[in-house]
Amino acid sequence: MGPLTIDTPAVRTARQLLDDHLRARPVSAGALVPGSVIGISGPPGSGKSHLARLLVRQTHDFGPGGSGIPARAVHLNVAGMDADQLHAAFVGALPRSEVLACVRGYHADLVSGAITDERVAARTNELLRTPDQTAADRDAHLTELGLSPAVLLERLSTVLVEVVGDSDYAAALVLLLRDGLDTAAWAWLRGEPPAGVLRERGLTAPAPGGLDALGVFARLYGRQGARLVLVLDDVDQLDFDQGHDRQVRALRRALEQLRVAGTLVYLTGSAEALDELEIGPYRRTGTRIELTGFDGEAAARFLRARSGSDTLSPFSIDAVERIVDLTDGNPRMLGDFTDRLRREAAQTGGEVTEDRVLDDARSWFAVADRSRVVATIRRVLENHLWDFRVDYAASLDDGGRLDFWIPVPSPDHAGVGILIADAVVSPADVQRLVATAETLDRHSVRAQVQVVVTGAASAVHVARIRQEFGRAPLSFAAETFDDDLAAAVKAMLHAFDDADDADPIAGLRDWIDRVDRQQTRTLDLIDRVAAGVDSLRGQQAALVPPGWTGEPRRPGRTDDPLPQPVRTVFTRAIDEIVALGTPEGTGRGLFRSDDRGEEVLAGLRRIGRVDHLAMRALGTVSMVLAVVQEFRSAVREWARTVDREWMLVPASPGRRELDRLCARYEEAVDVLPLLELHNLPRPSRRGGSGRIRPARVEIDAANRQIRELGREVRAAAERSPIT
Repeated sequence: MGPLTIDTPAVRTARQLLDDHLRARPVSAGALVPGSVIGISGPPGSGKSHLARLLVRQTHDFGPGGSGIPARAVHLNVAGMDADQLHAAFVGALPRSEVLACVRGYHADLVSGAITDERVAARTNELLRTPDQTAADRDAHLTELGLSPAVLLERLSTVLVEVVGDSDYAAALVLLLRDGLDTAAWAWLRGEPPAGVLRERGLTAPAPGGLDALGVFARLYGRQGARLVLVLDDVDQLDFDQGHDRQVRALRRALEQLRVAGTLVYLTGSAEALDELEIGPYRRTGTRIELTGFDGEAAARFLRARSGSDTLSPFSIDAVERIVDLTDGNPRMLGDFTDRLRREAAQTGGEVTEDRVLDDARSWFAVADRSRVVATIRRVLENHLWDFRVDYAASLDDGGRLDFWIPVPSPDHAGVGILIADAVVSPADVQRLVATAETLDRHSVRAQVQVVVTGAASAVHVARIRQEFGRAPLSFAAETFDDDLAAAVKAMLHAFDDADDADPIAGLRDWIDRVDRQQTRTLDLIDRVAAGVDSLRGQQAALVPPGWTGEPRRPGRTDDPLPQPVRTVFTRAIDEIVALGTPEGTGRGLFRSDDRGEEVLAGLRRIGRVDHLAMRALGTVSMVLAVVQEFRSAVREWARTVDREWMLVPASPGRRELDRLCARYEEAVDVLPLLELHNLPRPSRRGGSGRIRPARVEIDAANRQIRELGREVRAAAERSPIT
């Protein structure tokens, strides 16, 4: 028995499309059954991967079609794969027996077409498709019929070139029918270097890989009437960083080739990724299916099926409705939450009521304690250089207290407020928030307020908050919370800028103050880094252990004193930062005479005219790079003089100095405005952004590299050889 599946409209649509494809028949002899590309999108936990596995089982349960070859579904989770890895995984998932069955089918059709006696031709066709037949038996039978096995294999090679579109692949597929060569041919098809026996026959290079090669096997299956279904999970996480424009176009082209070859392709991922691939009814090709949460009826069926007794017990109907409301019907969240409620009910007894659901929701959906939320919001506001107050009393009574307040230049009392709510699961939770807004109005405080929810949020009450505050609350659990909060604050500040009574002089004064704060923070950072380097150079005498001469262990050594593991850590970190883009690299290629020069000029024009955030982000990259390079210089100076044997002793002066350097670096990183990196300019792209994986992924990776560099340097030093 497979995992539990609730038959929602989206699931029924996906399964029906598969069933139609498996049962379809060509419109005429020799024609292909048309394929299709189907995109499945939905939020995390909506069941995309579960549905993908369900489609695989449905395909394999279908069995052989008219070709006699079983329907084959290839299910690949492509997260982190590049084009070559995707191709290798696809080929590796195809059974050798099925590929060989396809080749036997082409050979059988070729031979039977050369025989005039229909009964003999049919009998021979059936014989040549037999899986356990040896090459010797086949050749003997063909010779008895007066046919030349060698000539027929040459003709088969010509046929396969027309089918798969590549002479090398065709040659290797023919060799699958040759005893003694079949193993080497199969290894080559799976990406291994050609063996000597293949080199003698002209296959001197590895099999052409990449996305275009997917069509080779799709056409091999499709023109033989075999059903091939390809399910690619998490296409939004494909690793297309290097040359992604070209690779996205190659993936679009490969999907079209698969469709034309009769392959049914399912892609799961974000709606943005499917838009990028132009999949959907209003796009280039294919069908889109959106997985949404369970409604009350579907959730009840889900809980009955999980109960083992086909009842809702221990849940009341009202409890189920409230659970759907709190989880937005998300299957994963709903399943996890109800499992907890079911366990508690088994321990304490009694029914799970709506009140009990609300009580548990406050702790179950909490993603962080209040101090972490406050620290995160503070960091976002500081990184954008907004002048703010914490725990601010915007009115004379406590009812107008806000967690954060950003004053705006105005003759009256005005500003942007942020309210933190632990959970919004009951009318009382909403009323407490609304009471704050009413207090501000009563005291004539002109405020734009953003509510931040750290725990559960009922959809019903979210709608009430949107109505009262003019905007939906932000969920602290969202991966994009930092960006969402910054965007919300900017929008609220702009609302004041657009007001008729906005004071332009006061606004200019505020902008000058922000620039001044930025310069002060930058200069303070530079002073602290420089002081750290000076401290290192001035304290060397105090770090000398007994018996240490003060000379490097290898006086004759002139190359980089950093141990190789430490050097590798720094190289990787600097490469990650430089890859984000630096001011020095912004104009690279500007003076080329081809299209690249025009693209660079257009990018500079765009940044210079409208994107002051991008300019600030490029400056942040320079700051980060300078700090990392200064850190490397300090560690290099430490490595030049420290005794390696003492370095590995935890209490030694050398080890304490390394720890101090790493701690100073981590302290410097904490004050760097790394959030600005999300405003880095992206290269200009013709025909769309050309991205599958969002830019946030690579920037988050660089952020992690920057923040964890101190720890990695310590670990690398410990791995370094003593000598």
